[in-house]
Amino acid sequence: MGKTAFTDFLVPTSSFLTGVGSVLAVGGDYFLYNRSHSPEEADRRALRNDVAVVASDFAVVMESMPPEKIASAAK
Repeated sequence: MGKTAFTDFLVPTSSFLTGVGSVLAVGGDYFLYNRSHSPEEADRRALRNDVAVVASDFAVVMESMPPEKIASAAK
C-alpha cells in the first residue's frame, strides 16, 4: 500500500507546557488555527487537502482490489 494522505489543517500544534498554560488561562490565546491571508486562500488550502485525502483513499481501494475485478468494473 502507498502513503496515506493526512492533514493537520484544523489541528493546532502545541507542547505540554502550552496545554498546561491554556488550562490555567495564563497569557491569552495559545492555539493558532487556519492561518490564511484571505478567505479564498483558506478555501483553496482546504479544498486541496480534501482532494488529496479523497485521492489517497481511492488509491488505497484500487490497490486492494484484484486486477480482474477492476477490469470487469470498467466494462
